[in-house]
Amino acid sequence: KPLFVNYRKVGTHPEFQLLSLAIALNFAGFFLYIAAAPVFVIEHLHLGEHQFGWLFIPAVSGIVLGAYLSGRMAGRCTLRATVRYAYFALFAGAILNLFYNFATPPALPWAVLLVALYSAGMSLAMPSISLLNLELYPRNRGMVSSLQGFIHTLGSALAAGLLSPWLAHSPLMLALGMLGCLLGGGGAWLIYLRVARNTGGNIHACK
Repeated sequence: KPLFVNYRKVGTHPEFQLLSLAIALNFAGFFLYIAAAPVFVIEHLHLGEHQFGWLFIPAVSGIVLGAYLSGRMAGRCTLRATVRYAYFALFAGAILNLFYNFATPPALPWAVLLVALYSAGMSLAMPSISLLNLELYPRNRGMVSSLQGFIHTLGSALAAGLLSPWLAHSPLMLALGMLGCLLGGGGAWLIYLRVARNTGGNIHACK
């Protein structure tokens, strides 16, 4: 019973829900391309079955870059400021990707570099949002992390199982799906800021 009470307490916390949703939706926009990789690489980029690295190496490099920047900004920028800058990269990647796919058929290198830009922003935002979540319940960090991971995984499963098969055969639809997921994640973040605006801290501060 105490375990159930704690899970309910954490799971129904509005700020936890919004932060977890932001992480899940930001990642879902990227995961659409991972789940659609066979179609994207072979059908849209006209590459062979041994050339998936053309998508995965830039995408993973973006994740590594975002994680590196997150570490560099730790202690210099507030968590909220870091997320703010991450959303600049996320929206730049998603919007440029949409215009690119609207204007021309996908081709190397831009088709994958814009996905890499998005993945860098996603990776930059995720640690700071996770830390904000963990700070909500300092004595239940394991439970917070567990529930956040469940929501993250559920979002990825829905993106891979429902959205990606529906969008994969059109590069423009994939780009729209990425932007749609990001709008959901960004919206959750903005609502969180409104809910938590009385908690203090300067969201723009960097040293």
